[in-house]
Amino acid sequence: MPTTINKSPLTVIPPQLITMGVKGLVGGFGEVLRDRKEAKDAGEKYSFKEGLGDFGRGAATGVTGIDFTDQREAEEQPTYKTNIDPMTGQEIPLMMTGNMKPLKMLTGVSSPMTYKMSAAQYKSALKMSEISGASSLPNRSSLQMADLSGDGKTTFKDVLIGRGAIDKEGNKIN
Repeated sequence: MPTTINKSPLTVIPPQLITMGVKGLVGGFGEVLRDRKEAKDAGEKYSFKEGLGDFGRGAATGVTGIDFTDQREAEEQPTYKTNIDPMTGQEIPLMMTGNMKPLKMLTGVSSPMTYKMSAAQYKSALKMSEISGASSLPNRSSLQMADLSGDGKTTFKDVLIGRGAIDKEGNKIN
């Protein structure tokens, strides 16, 4: 009785697997050749172990398309400066050098109570004082007492005359 001949194992492997294997071999050998040339140009020794690692990374890159090589440079981290001494934790005073302008000074506020109210409340209070005609404080010159007795000095006698307790001659008023 005749026996059946099995199919060739070469027809069982799909062409895609063959293509992937070829890409892996080419990628692996390409990576080995590039790294070996770089090591030779730099005057470094290129070992068999490094070659096997490069071949594996190159083959994986060729098959998957993802770069597994060690050629990527690390991202440069930003450097920050501070005015705190790392050894003592004390603040180092900043020195003004060159054409640096001094900081703008803060201006005063006109009311002593502004820190206790919001900006909107303060603005409305200013509007109300303008509308009513009230001023925050009278001028210093208007606070001075007038010389009512006519002697050229402002004394307690002038205060009593202003209150209506005595007349200009100093006589008591009933």
